[in-house]
Amino acid sequence: MKSAFLMLAATLLILPEAGNAQSRVTFLPGWQMEDGRRMAGIRIQLEPGWKTYWRSPEGNGIPPQFDWGGSSNVADIKVHYPEPMIFTTYGVRSIGYQNEVVFPVEVTPQDTKAPVDVALDLFYGVCEEVCIPATAAIAASVPPDAESEALPVRLALATRARNADEAGIRHHTCKIIPATDGFDVVATVSGSAPITPDVAVFETGREDLWITPLSIQPHASNVIIHAHMAYFGDGTMVVDRSALRLTLLGPGGAIELEGCPAA
Repeated sequence: MKSAFLMLAATLLILPEAGNAQSRVTFLPGWQMEDGRRMAGIRIQLEPGWKTYWRSPEGNGIPPQFDWGGSSNVADIKVHYPEPMIFTTYGVRSIGYQNEVVFPVEVTPQDTKAPVDVALDLFYGVCEEVCIPATAAIAASVPPDAESEALPVRLALATRARNADEAGIRHHTCKIIPATDGFDVVATVSGSAPITPDVAVFETGREDLWITPLSIQPHASNVIIHAHMAYFGDGTMVVDRSALRLTLLGPGGAIELEGCPAA
């Protein structure tokens, strides 16, 4: 296989206590798809006992932040997230990965016949009993027909969350109800089979609006999630329902639902 590419070593946080890094970041060139887009990957390998985090980690976790600003011949980059695990440390729940995680990276080139020059500044967290911020800088120039390390990326893609159609979700709705200290949210998700998530995560796309699940009640044909909404902004709260994202995590795998229409 052709794998002509340039990879610069990641710059990682060195823990003074141990004298060595607790994680290693590697760019995986992946493969070019039929439409000219490239499916690549960012792999984080962790020392035993250490974890890193999902995009909405809860607890004290640090979500990964991908800065692609130095890239060229890139029209768009989308990061996909494999299904995470649930951790509890000192009674606090968090969501993330242990041992190793590969984030599939979908790159849309401006010119599909020219090399893609990817430059990434990554900020993320590594945690054992406490969380430590870490950084990595990676650059890679990948010719259009190069293929390398495709299998780890394909395996990671296979575990990403299913959307509504893939999961057999017939519909989902959200009621927003005034409460004494903000608003309550009641989300109802109905599917073609029983839905039994252990964890529900709401993402609002905003730093001034949080939705915290309080209870999950599975039924034969649906699941009902009661949550509390807190607004920390100025002025009147306006909720863009189309920007909300609800992810259900449980034994049946992850389900990701975009938007949350009114009941």
